Amino acid sequence: MLLSIVMVAILLIITLPRIRIKDCQYDKNIISIDESTCLKGIMCVCIFLHHFSGWIIPQTPVIYFFSHCGSFMVSVFFFLSGYGLKISTSKKALNKSFLPKRLVKILVPYWICEIIYICFNKFLSVGSDIDLSLTNILLSIFTLRDVVMFSWYVTATVFLYLVFFFTSKIKKANHTLCVFVILVSAFAFVPDLWTTFVAFPLGMLVAQKENIFSKLCNKKYGLLLVCTIILTIVAIVPKYIGQTLNNQIMMNISDATSGSLFAFIVFLIIIKVEIKNKILLFLGKISYEFYLLHGLMIFFVNKFIGIESPVAFCLISLVSIIISSSIVNLIQKRITNLTNKKLS
Repeated sequence: MLLSIVMVAILLIITLPRIRIKDCQYDKNIISIDESTCLKGIMCVCIFLHHFSGWIIPQTPVIYFFSHCGSFMVSVFFFLSGYGLKISTSKKALNKSFLPKRLVKILVPYWICEIIYICFNKFLSVGSDIDLSLTNILLSIFTLRDVVMFSWYVTATVFLYLVFFFTSKIKKANHTLCVFVILVSAFAFVPDLWTTFVAFPLGMLVAQKENIFSKLCNKKYGLLLVCTIILTIVAIVPKYIGQTLNNQIMMNISDATSGSLFAFIVFLIIIKVEIKNKILLFLGKISYEFYLLHGLMIFFVNKFIGIESPVAFCLISLVSIIISSSIVNLIQKRITNLTNKKLS
């Protein structure tokens, strides 16, 4: 029970400062850069709590909730990515430096974290079982193998950047529709692919048709929110049916649909509620490194603390993740800035 209180308290402490109800009509750029950053801060902490909950037995209702919320949180990340990319590129054609700069931004911190994973595993025997053969390490550099825990997200993001860039070059075509068709096709041919990235084209659609969504929110906000919540609940049901029938495709479709709808609910909430403070801005800026390192730090702290002291295990893991993520973020910024200057 105490652990559940602590987990909820962590979320309240990072979200409640300076939270307020907005009193305005909705126009362009509904989600500001700071709001997007703050949302990423919330989501990365929720993903930590999600994976941390898997270590705790027995599970209270709160821990059970966190242990099943992962796909929803990752969907929000992909939604924000699609939204942000579409907003930032809507008034200009993508130049040749777009893709290299984006890949540098995603791969440099990933490579730094990969080195950390290899060192921790090799010298401290910390982390999940990793194949440290030369072949596996070389392939993992290009995200074709796993060394960093949960690095499927990196592979998915690289794939999304490639799809976003090359589909933008198709003349007289709906960019968002092209991205959606390619992602759904990939999902159809490889059913175990990353279901949560379907939220990416939804974010693009909201950005592309933001004037329509703004008018709709001004007139029918309550109805739109209630309908989306109902649809999300309905979309979750096939997952449990799929589990009963051992039908992975049904479960994946449910994850893709419910996750995307949940991301849209978050978008609707941000329209009405401003959740922005220094804590979330800080966490949001290191959210990518936080995601890459949180699995390793949980293993690291568990080796010395263990699940016998779950509250200490949780809090020390969180502090360790924040410290290590901040260091990696500082290193990657210097490397990325130097690289971008050369690419510009």
